[in-house]
Amino acid sequence: MKVILLAFANSANAPLEHLTAEDKEVYTILNERHYLSDYIVHKESFATPDDLNRCLAQYQDDLAIFHFSGHADRDKLFLSDEVANSSGIAHQLQYCARNGVLKMVVLNGCSTGGQVEDLLKCGVPVVVSTSAPVNDKSAKAFSVRFWELLVRTQSTIEKAFLEALGPAKTVANGDIGPVSVRGLLLQDAQNPAGKALWRLDGDPNILASNPVPYKSLTRQELPKPNEKLIDTLYNSFHLAGNPKIVELHKRETRETDPEPVSKTEKQIAILNTIPFPIGIHLQKLIASTASNEEGYDDYDLKRLTQITQVYQITTEFLGIIMIAQIWEVYVRFPNTFELDHSLKDKLREYLSLTSESREVYDFTPLIQQVRAYLDNLAAANSEYELFIDEQNILTDLFLLDENFRNSCERLRDLRKIVFSKKANPDRVIELCVSAEEYLCNFLRPLGFVHRYHLTSVQSIDVLKLRHITKDLVFRHRIIKFMQALGTNERNYYNINSFLDNWGVILLKCKMVAAKVKYKSTIQYDVQVIDYLNLSPFVIDYNSFVEKADLSYIMFFKGENEAEITFKRVKEPLSKRDEMSVPKLEDDSDNFYPIREQFNAFKRFIA
Repeated sequence: MKVILLAFANSANAPLEHLTAEDKEVYTILNERHYLSDYIVHKESFATPDDLNRCLAQYQDDLAIFHFSGHADRDKLFLSDEVANSSGIAHQLQYCARNGVLKMVVLNGCSTGGQVEDLLKCGVPVVVSTSAPVNDKSAKAFSVRFWELLVRTQSTIEKAFLEALGPAKTVANGDIGPVSVRGLLLQDAQNPAGKALWRLDGDPNILASNPVPYKSLTRQELPKPNEKLIDTLYNSFHLAGNPKIVELHKRETRETDPEPVSKTEKQIAILNTIPFPIGIHLQKLIASTASNEEGYDDYDLKRLTQITQVYQITTEFLGIIMIAQIWEVYVRFPNTFELDHSLKDKLREYLSLTSESREVYDFTPLIQQVRAYLDNLAAANSEYELFIDEQNILTDLFLLDENFRNSCERLRDLRKIVFSKKANPDRVIELCVSAEEYLCNFLRPLGFVHRYHLTSVQSIDVLKLRHITKDLVFRHRIIKFMQALGTNERNYYNINSFLDNWGVILLKCKMVAAKVKYKSTIQYDVQVIDYLNLSPFVIDYNSFVEKADLSYIMFFKGENEAEITFKRVKEPLSKRDEMSVPKLEDDSDNFYPIREQFNAFKRFIA
């Protein structure tokens, strides 16, 4: 099996503050693929010249990548304050290089560019090095991002190299400059003018490939698509108290005559008890139709794209819920609470995204920033209560759950790759397997979503008869967007207060009683605990256009000087299914509620 050798070496005399973190994070990234048996990772955290000689001899037939991080100079590496001459290292690498096994050497220390020529002469195809002293923190940021892209998104060496320069520059307080932290006895006093700090040399064909070893999986070795995803969702929803799934679980675990629950029953229970924006895209994955256009249950690029779509639409929906809570604070408590400038900037950024950038936008910083603001608001003001009872779960997930956080990052990276059509076709199967695992980690803690009913208020009638003196009752004509299979429910909710008309509402409620049918629909007595209006970020096309599809729910897509654009949730990339609302008043349309709310929100965050 191919080997990736990692050598980290600190100095007792000039310790590198960030080297240990780089050691841990790079090893964690590479170990994620351990379960696929793609390669062996050998790590020396306190490498000495003797350790390096032993490893290079041991793995001379199998060494695919050699990575060094620590103090260095243009013709030597410093291994635990001992000198290792670069010419000797190049000589030992030539055997596996000329046999075609070694694909890349990374020398992440100061001024290692002087070692490149010897390595290339010895047959090393690609060398990543530096042309000057490098900042320790920048070197760590470069290394971690470089390996993230190579391992988690199957990027080419060249693409990973170029993208890794960004994080390195970000933490360097400006340009990636000649801060001498990873060098001892430096012969290069400063970064030569006009030269990039990190450099990439080698065979163009190898630079355009991914050097990380992988084992081609046979169909027999592959896990069955969706099997783990369905089980994860079923167990998560059961723990969260999803009524339909609790009943199914009782049936299959009862002591007397237990009855197995079929895969189809699980699929229906999952997909018809969660908000439509999430459910409709999950449905394409776990309950695809017979149509080739709708099937996503094979390990191919189409499935990988849909996995990332589930992640993207779910985080976008959560982001909209957080924004709507901010808007609700302003509406319910006008002139009481003030948004800080950074949060206003984030909200303005959300509105200003282009159509393309919105589809790969990272909603997690927005979610975290709004969550922190609302948490502080609730803690300081007893009159304000959080709408999402489980909001503390989001706090814990983003702050404490490394597995959840890493899975979000991986899915976000994969989304960018598939959206830019840069996925490596030779690695799509492995990416699909990993992506399903990441999606399970992401969705597992979100089982509570079934408690919030996504609804559209079509109309409100006042039920007042002269011989009845009790409190007024308001009959709401409701479309319930909580099922991806079949037709969305159209019912009447009798409530002792009124919701917002022409709005898409997230409802916390209890169904007190179901009455006889009223106009071919069921009429419910409903006790509303709280509700959150998601308009104008989510709208129901059916509320504004006659004879529209019942499932035509739309998300805000963007704006320009003339109009506000919305995308259909079911087909978010389809321009044909978009709807545009003119910003100028027009008596001939029904879009006044959208224009009014959108303009009011923009004034709020101005």
